Amino acid sequence: IPDASVKAFDKLVLRASSNDRAPHGSSIRDQVIRDLHLEMGGVGAHGSWCVLYVNGVNRGIYNVTERMDQSFLSSHLGEGQFDVIKTGETVLNGNKQAWDQLNHFLRTTQFSDAANYEKLKRRVDVENFTSYVILNLCMQNFDWPHNNWVAARERSAEGRYRLYVWDAEGAMNNAGNRPVSQEMIRTYILGTSTGQNGQT
Repeated sequence: IPDASVKAFDKLVLRASSNDRAPHGSSIRDQVIRDLHLEMGGVGAHGSWCVLYVNGVNRGIYNVTERMDQSFLSSHLGEGQFDVIKTGETVLNGNKQAWDQLNHFLRTTQFSDAANYEKLKRRVDVENFTSYVILNLCMQNFDWPHNNWVAARERSAEGRYRLYVWDAEGAMNNAGNRPVSQEMIRTYILGTSTGQNGQT
């Protein structure tokens, strides 16, 4: 992976870009969105493309990329222990105790209070969160946020959750040439035609 900032990998993933393949797909959307988040200052999985042969048989073009887990985070952020959560709140590494506490805090806290916002900033990397959300909205990632996300924090008193782009094949108008609109965002991103709390 020529552009990767690390040169030794614990594990790699061969992604088939199954929702973004020929004859109508491009096979690049997923990696392009991760690269854009890197350009915005985020941490992301570097990747490239390869032609895969199995027992001499050409199986097509695959996106070879870093796998986001404890080893990935240690190689990019420094040695440490991490809580890594993915879609469905599945724990990849560590545990979800701090994640559950964060969710409770978000559901029960009024952020118009500046003191509460300061508490949030100690739990969540707000700059990372902002760039992550802007990117997914701008690129029309219709298969998100109900799906396809990774969140992680270093397991320390100062550890803050950050969000990482993963499986963004649904981005860049890959939902059937639907123009960007409030209705598109409500339906394909929030999963409802009325938005949150029944409000339009």
